Amino acid sequence: MNLGLDQVINQDEDITADIVDKFLIQEKYENESGFNVRQALLKISDGFTFDDIAKDMKLKNTTELVKKLNEARMQYAPMARVWFEESNKQRKILTI
Repeated sequence: MNLGLDQVINQDEDITADIVDKFLIQEKYENESGFNVRQALLKISDGFTFDDIAKDMKLKNTTELVKKLNEARMQYAPMARVWFEESNKQRKILTI
């Protein structure tokens, strides 16, 4: 899923925001922030505007939405990287 985001999350190894977003949409994880990142990402992928999403989620503005999305991406990037690497290993095993 391409959400039109060309951001890179810097860790020991780089991982794209697109991969982190896929992880956040598809997998289960603990979210203690109270911000429903999955809901926000699904609305983005469904074509809702950032303004509409921010209003629906009762956020001050789109800046707060982007900040919360980026905080979640940074928090879950290490898990997403492992998830992505394991998914690639499984695909390679299945193609052998």
